[in-house]
Amino acid sequence: MLTNDSLDVLGILIQHEAKPCFAFWLKMQARRNDLIGDLARDIKADHTARRLKTFESIELHLIKMGACQGAIKALERAGREFEREKNRSSR
Repeated sequence: MLTNDSLDVLGILIQHEAKPCFAFWLKMQARRNDLIGDLARDIKADHTARRLKTFESIELHLIKMGACQGAIKALERAGREFEREKNRSSR
């Protein structure tokens, strides 16, 4: 689900030539009322995940922590959405 807030954040990052960070984008989704929002809130609350920045590092963390299949699917969906937004913002 594309939100104006997340598109604005990505636009600002790109304008300042900063590489968008998946973890930052994911945490910005915490207000959503869907599986991605649930995952974002879980990641924000997980103090051991604070240093994680990439999709891959978060995926590995979830696997190591024994996350349920729903959390992994939510992460995969979030990754696809992040890439779509990133591509849309760079046009």
